[in-house]
Amino acid sequence: MNQPARQFECLLALGLVFAGAISARAEYIIDDFRAPANTVVRVITFVHPDRSVVETPDAGILGGERDVLLDVIGTPGLTSFIGEIGDGSFVFGGASPGTAATIQYDGVDADPADALANASGLGPVDLTVHGDRFSLDFLSLDGGGSQFTEIWMTVYSGGASDLLVDLIPDNAGPSTYTSPPFADWVATADPANVTALEFSMNPIGINDVDFELDTIRIVPEPSTLALCVLGLACTLACVWRRRK
Repeated sequence: MNQPARQFECLLALGLVFAGAISARAEYIIDDFRAPANTVVRVITFVHPDRSVVETPDAGILGGERDVLLDVIGTPGLTSFIGEIGDGSFVFGGASPGTAATIQYDGVDADPADALANASGLGPVDLTVHGDRFSLDFLSLDGGGSQFTEIWMTVYSGGASDLLVDLIPDNAGPSTYTSPPFADWVATADPANVTALEFSMNPIGINDVDFELDTIRIVPEPSTLALCVLGLACTLACVWRRRK
């Protein structure tokens, strides 16, 4: 291989690495479920018909606080949820007949003991700066007999809101769910002026749903990242040709 060709390959490799670094920084972490430095992992156990709200203030969470509502919708009298929040994940289940989990980001607020209060106090936040869709990383996911877990995602913008209902297939190991782009389902709310976000797992209370949620993110469109890489490669090729 001649020297100019080697130089070009080196420049191209460097460009791809640089573009990869740009794409890695492009995603935005909404919540990675790390326990705040001044608290311990929250372990939750309750029975029907109790509802439990777990509030976690932390600067690393979107809006400075996470609210989790655990709502037993299933069989009365049974232990319906055993899990923990923090230490890098949200563990839901073990034995969880008919339990729904709603995770809300609405800014720091004082929620009632048995329900989430949509304070809509995020600022607002411009999601489009970071990407055009949500991505949820699971360490494991078991939808029970249906082999799918239902998810509801709600974007609030002032007095408007949009809801996406979707199904996530079972996976015994790590997996990632990526939502459709905001443009396909956020019609009334404004993704550039979001005042609250809500993610509901198993909202209708299907029996025996278990999961371990690792991260909630906003990610850019995959084709956009590919175009960035291609554009950078073309630029480097032009530079190489001029030098040659």
